[in-house]
Amino acid sequence: MDHAQNIVKELDTAIANLQNIHTSKQKNIAIATTNIAFEQAWLPIAIKIAKEKYQLNFKLISFTPGTASNLKKLLLNHVADILILQNDYFANENQIVSTCFFKKGFSVLINRTDSLAQQEEITLSDLTNRKLLIWDSAFISPIIENLKLQLSKIQTPFSIESCADYFQLITQVRVESYTGIIPSIMFDRCNQDLSYVPLVYSQKIEYCANYLQKNCDSDSIQKSLQVIKKAIAITQAKW
Repeated sequence: MDHAQNIVKELDTAIANLQNIHTSKQKNIAIATTNIAFEQAWLPIAIKIAKEKYQLNFKLISFTPGTASNLKKLLLNHVADILILQNDYFANENQIVSTCFFKKGFSVLINRTDSLAQQEEITLSDLTNRKLLIWDSAFISPIIENLKLQLSKIQTPFSIESCADYFQLITQVRVESYTGIIPSIMFDRCNQDLSYVPLVYSQKIEYCANYLQKNCDSDSIQKSLQVIKKAIAITQAKW
């Protein structure tokens, strides 16, 4: 009996050692995202693929562009290995490079009862004489700044405001205080009482993985980018 128990213990120890070896081989990659609905959809897919195919362990970090003290420090201070966000925030940062997954424009966020909700797209001139609330962050985005400039040409200055809090913006639209303008990537299918109508505007936002230049050739970073690209493609097909 003792001999049999010893064999069982030895087997348990061997299995535990194998599991420890497997775990130790896994490489941790810190992924920082804004946790929008689209990211909530593709991240679980990416985590699964990364672990099963490459033994990469994606550790998630959430941040809010409107309140984060300094976006680039998330990368420079090695808090995150990859930061998922539009890349124009880092236009003048030589230490940071980007891989673009796709480009999207802007959407006008309105109640389904709004007269503009029936249109397939909305032009800047359609927004004349409306109180506009534009999603913006604490950091300068050249694309969003240019959009505000174009709108100011057809609007009185006091009718254009910025908001870094997406949920506050939605609330203001719901109570019909404002017409919202947001990056189209922030679409959330759960908000069925609201309409997201594409805005006719030439400039597009690049949805990117941003990471340090010195890590460009890192095998784990390159594999992570492949995983994210595949997970996004799978999600887009159903979105």
